[in-house]
Amino acid sequence: MIETHAAGYAAWMRSTVSLWMPLALERAGAAAGSASDTGRWAGLITGANQAQADLTTVVQIREAARAVHALLGALQNSASPCPPVAEIAARITAHVASRRYAPGMLLSREATAGDLGVPADLVPLAFADLSAAGVLTSSHHRTMVCRSRDERPGRARHLADRLLDQMAFGLYPPESSLPGAAELGDYTVSDVKLVTEALRLLEHDGWIARRRGRPALVLPSTHLLARPEYLAELPPAQGGRCPAPEVLRLAMRGAHNAWRHRPFLPPEDVTARWESLREMAVELLSDRTEETIGPPDRGRHAVLLLQEAVHAPLPDTSLLGMWHTARLAAALRVFLTFTRG
Repeated sequence: MIETHAAGYAAWMRSTVSLWMPLALERAGAAAGSASDTGRWAGLITGANQAQADLTTVVQIREAARAVHALLGALQNSASPCPPVAEIAARITAHVASRRYAPGMLLSREATAGDLGVPADLVPLAFADLSAAGVLTSSHHRTMVCRSRDERPGRARHLADRLLDQMAFGLYPPESSLPGAAELGDYTVSDVKLVTEALRLLEHDGWIARRRGRPALVLPSTHLLARPEYLAELPPAQGGRCPAPEVLRLAMRGAHNAWRHRPFLPPEDVTARWESLREMAVELLSDRTEETIGPPDRGRHAVLLLQEAVHAPLPDTSLLGMWHTARLAAALRVFLTFTRG
């Protein structure tokens, strides 16, 4: 009885392999632009060809069935209009070049597949090709965009520009002292080294004077800074109730974690998260009282810090947008620490 069923299964698998093998060979030829995809098809075809051999035991039949199932699944996933792996890799490379996938950004299989509109099973193959080409880097089951040489200087310049906007806003008026590098790092969600690089740029441009062992001094030349156009007016409150503490905490934690781990998020998702957190901040600012907790100057600074963060527009790249949202969350944390809503 077992031998009869075994013979039937073996005959079915041989006929299935014979039917679909020409298409598999065609797909293998089309995968020539991708080393990982070529290797995958070679393994699938070799495994399926084993089903053509004599299958006499249950174990042999089971292994052959798995190989045939894997081949059929690969054929289904590669059916038109699904692009080949080489094209998927080219799309990812284009997004890296345009900074949609910015240096240091973490790419997951599912998020990348959803963004490109391709089967998730093919994305790791494209990741493997791009890791071999030096476009991506993979370690500990994590894939991210390789960091570029200009990434850190670009972030330092962006941070310096943000500090200039805060000076123009009045957060750091002329002849006042800036907070220390560590405190500025907390406000801007940056490490001390990056803050130091930004301060060096501001000193070179003639806006501040750094002093050994003392906080940097804002120079009188900052009187020349024009208030940025985006600081014209505060976005109106929606007239609703202040956000529940738990909702606010989750939003702040989500903004911080997104910047810390740097996963890929579509620009529209980054914008939605920023707008949601900003609406909460506007409601808190509109409902605040004049009473502060701790020194009055710290309370005033906390209010100005949040007001400027609420005004500042969202940058046009996802990674800077996540950084900007994390800075808004940091300003909210300081505001909640030193003021009474």
